[in-house]
Amino acid sequence: MFKGIDAAGMNANDLQADTDYFLSIARPDGGAVVLPFRLGDQRLSECGEHVVLAAREKFELLRQLHRYPEILALADANRPAASATLEAALAGAFSVDRGLYIFGAHKLGAKVARFCVERGIEVKGFIDNSSDKHGKRIDGILIGGPGQIDGENESVVVASGRYSNVIMAQLQGLGWKHVKNMHELMFALRTSHNAESDFRSFVDVLDTDAMRFISAFLALDDERSRQVFDGLIRMRRTLATQVADAIKSPFADEYLDADFVQPADMAYYVDAGAFNGDSLERMEQRLGKVTHAYLFEPELPAYYDGLKRHADRPEVFFYNLGLSSSYQKFTYRPAMSFDLLQEIDNPIPNDIVSYIQTIRLDDIITGPVTLFKLDIEGAEEEALKGAADTIRAQRPKLCVCAYHRASDLWKLLDEVKRIRPDYKVGLRHYSDLMDDSSFYFY
Repeated sequence: MFKGIDAAGMNANDLQADTDYFLSIARPDGGAVVLPFRLGDQRLSECGEHVVLAAREKFELLRQLHRYPEILALADANRPAASATLEAALAGAFSVDRGLYIFGAHKLGAKVARFCVERGIEVKGFIDNSSDKHGKRIDGILIGGPGQIDGENESVVVASGRYSNVIMAQLQGLGWKHVKNMHELMFALRTSHNAESDFRSFVDVLDTDAMRFISAFLALDDERSRQVFDGLIRMRRTLATQVADAIKSPFADEYLDADFVQPADMAYYVDAGAFNGDSLERMEQRLGKVTHAYLFEPELPAYYDGLKRHADRPEVFFYNLGLSSSYQKFTYRPAMSFDLLQEIDNPIPNDIVSYIQTIRLDDIITGPVTLFKLDIEGAEEEALKGAADTIRAQRPKLCVCAYHRASDLWKLLDEVKRIRPDYKVGLRHYSDLMDDSSFYFY
């Protein structure tokens, strides 16, 4: 029995702040889910037993949760644990005795290969559709074409961010029988992923933080964002990459989606996780030149490459610093590097023993900021805290990557709303995998 007041016969104006309510929502199978909620501005981090309804106008959306099956399923206390279901389905799928091939001879393929080697699973070879790669090697492992593999009997893992679903369809058409995606491998082997030490965290959090995810969903301000959020929850629950086909936007739109970012926003641009300035170049091609850009990149090879690439632009400032909530120093972790295959032509080796130093944005940028993009491998929340004064005073557009930590889809929204509750919130996704999701605060 749920405590509180049954809200079934109420309208939004009847709701009182900080009062316990519950609402029965019909499931497609004829049953019902009973959802406890409160109207108010409570931090999502402080609630786990009920949904937070931040505004009365979201009450009708709460009534309509049956339109979003994955969000509604989160509210069902009787649903089976997602990890247990997946563990049973993947039992024995990856064997030390059997070995496997990896389809995708690029960064993600290399990442998967290293996971396998660490766990004693033989990587028999890479497969790639690009004939230019055939005969070459990654980490000593030979790259070949799909025609060289016995797809009837060999195990294959597809490792591609943008083309997983095209490759899966290709292999299905060829009749290959033992094909898995990299989500499934990382779950079964309990590998690390992004900032999490165990990939399963991205699945387990659906059970531990269910009410927080629902609260974050209700805070979204456009229908496309709601469909994306619902799809991302399904992708985590099932590990199926095919879900992405219905929810992803073109990869070229990452960080600069026209639904949220306009040319005027580029005037005073801050980039946390700038790499060598490649994102700045791509955004300027679409939106026009900046008046000033402040690019933060803690990795030495990428930082020096960026200095060289933009040496003739006095309006572009590079900082060999990370952004955080305080002054800190961390040991550099090469495994987190974007330049996984060491493609940057730079005299500084990627595996050099070095450190990353961090600073608060509020302490280093005193001028105007119109657009703030954060893609910093799980440090986004702390960087937002360190930019709170700037955000509060200037209300720049924010593009915040929301996939490095298992809780990012609710925790980053919670942090921004703490700083400035008046932001509207959008969400877009840009790949076939769980990676490359971005919040836009506008």
